[in-house]
Amino acid sequence: MLIETWTGTEWQNQIRQSNTFDNNNFVVSTLGESWVIPSSEWQDVVLTNYTNNPSGTVQQSVTQLWNASTESWDNSSRLSNTYNGSNNLTFSLQEIWLGSWMNSANTTNTYDASGYLVNTVSQNYSLFGGTWVNSTQTSYQNDVNGNVNVATNQSWSGSAWTNQTRLTHHYDEAPGQLSAIDTEVWDGDSWAISNSESYTYDSSGNLIETLNQIWSGGNWVNDTRALITNDGAGNPVQIINQMWSVAGNAWQNQSRITFSNNLGIGSIAAASVSVFPNPAAHFVTINAKTDLSGKVYQLCDGRGRIVGSGLLEGNETTLDVSALHSGLYFIRIGTLATVKIVKE
Repeated sequence: MLIETWTGTEWQNQIRQSNTFDNNNFVVSTLGESWVIPSSEWQDVVLTNYTNNPSGTVQQSVTQLWNASTESWDNSSRLSNTYNGSNNLTFSLQEIWLGSWMNSANTTNTYDASGYLVNTVSQNYSLFGGTWVNSTQTSYQNDVNGNVNVATNQSWSGSAWTNQTRLTHHYDEAPGQLSAIDTEVWDGDSWAISNSESYTYDSSGNLIETLNQIWSGGNWVNDTRALITNDGAGNPVQIINQMWSVAGNAWQNQSRITFSNNLGIGSIAAASVSVFPNPAAHFVTINAKTDLSGKVYQLCDGRGRIVGSGLLEGNETTLDVSALHSGLYFIRIGTLATVKIVKE
């Protein structure tokens, strides 16, 4: 994956990410490099090594930063994950390296009887007090199908949870796609509208644009947008992120993400890969007309960072995405396809 920034006249290299796989086709390392303009070369920046469970879910990841002085990798952070019997992520522990691994933060997920995520609580570790301190929590209200209707974010005041933001999800009546997410902020007495992100699809149901607007002076004002280019099979090829210029009254390029792991329309069409429901609140199913047993999938966020991976099972595999934040994600299926999903 290549990320470029717009200089005003041309696209310039910024970040490059490459992955290494083991014999099971699980991702075992991700290398991030930055572009050095004076020397016109790539320079190591960050390396993440993964330890995977037999199912392909990430058990632990260790992130290291490149030390140019010693020309070696220095430990930075470590993330350890725990899953329940349904393979849902229930607990994550983040540690930082201070000569030895020290607690830093944790996240606990709670699910209802249907397996839908209903609450996420994050805590920070006090090195001085040696105790865990509440930080933030998100509570989810879901409909009978598991779609998120409302997500409420709160912060810990020291003695109680205090409202911060509330995200209300809207859907088209047909075919039921996520059309917008409205964000409100708590002013101490009531909820006040802040911004809204809307989603545009083509006639085939492929996401082609996300638009974020800010509520100001009784009007919606453009802020940022992402333009998504897809190939003939609906797989994303490129994303261009833009910011609205009030002075120029026009959209200005900011960054460009290019995916280079697709083999082409023919290979994707042969696999006939589809993902549903999309958007998804808790679970998403990868379906194919051919047997994809043993093929590796990667779940990546909008910046291309891997947030999950594993092996596909036959023609249909169901993934738990309930612990992910709302937004745009990509499911990479080996080198066969890259499919967009919207997490509600």
